Amino acid sequence: MTGASPLRPLRPCGSGSCVSSQAPRTQPLRCIEPLQFIGARADAMHALLSVLGRTPRMRILERDDVGVHAVARTAVLRIPVDVEAVIDDVRGRLHLRVSTPLALRERSSSRAYAIELLQRVEDELRTA
Repeated sequence: MTGASPLRPLRPCGSGSCVSSQAPRTQPLRCIEPLQFIGARADAMHALLSVLGRTPRMRILERDDVGVHAVARTAVLRIPVDVEAVIDDVRGRLHLRVSTPLALRERSSSRAYAIELLQRVEDELRTA
């Protein structure tokens, strides 16, 4: 696919533990910053897919030119961690939504998980 694509919205957060870079600023507990990137959408998608592919217990359910939907399982209890990402190539942003049905321990919370994924994608983009 060539050229800019319209930004597809991420699903809104439900009642579980969820953060999203498209959540309203009026919901600070749910809102995270998107990853800013410079370059082509294909490069950002490649970096995202590379990181998701190396993430333990991660399975990609759907993907297209601008987005990915995947599910990971926690190591001990096998709780699903829903991951949804959309690339806004017009503004150079990778939007992310991470959700779990339960509030997990702080070290594996949705916010920490999302921030770690975004950092790993950013690192992957830098080394490309």
